[in-house]
Amino acid sequence: MSEDVKLHDPREFDKRFIEYTAEADTYEEAYAMAESDYKAIFKKRRYSSYNSFRVSRSKRIKKMV
Repeated sequence: MSEDVKLHDPREFDKRFIEYTAEADTYEEAYAMAESDYKAIFKKRRYSSYNSFRVSRSKRIKKMV
């Protein structure tokens, strides 16, 4: 499976977000970069907003603990 197609998985989106935090000034900017990648591949947004992403990611993290 292509690395780009894997981005459809929420955990892979999170990984891309984490990668972008190294070069972005803010978490919101890193999210926007990951969202831009997703939109380029799937022609739609993954999340409606940064806040929506934060809430979803928080729930995923809590499930893992």
